[in-house]
Amino acid sequence: MISSNAIKVIELTTFDAGDLIATFLPINTTGLPDACYKIRIINRSKGDVIVSYDGVTDNDYVQHDTVLNVTVPTQKKDALAFRKKMKVYLRGAIGIGYIHLIGYYQPRG
Repeated sequence: MISSNAIKVIELTTFDAGDLIATFLPINTTGLPDACYKIRIINRSKGDVIVSYDGVTDNDYVQHDTVLNVTVPTQKKDALAFRKKMKVYLRGAIGIGYIHLIGYYQPRG
């Protein structure tokens, strides 16, 4: 049950593109702190990255200097969400710059 119409934002997670390798690494090593209905991956590096939501499968692609927004429907009583503790993984060529992860959620009561 959603406790209010308030929207909250998780703490910004930052990943150094200099740490990218050919296999997936988590951008958020402890996972999402809350179940998020929207996540944003902001690629402010000089290279493109592949995103995985399970650490194995290529799920998304984020070009350098672009933003990936993934939003799930929230109008239903049992709204969909990226689960709490879910990790988001990145892979790509070593780059210069940073990749950021932001999530939005509604507190549940």
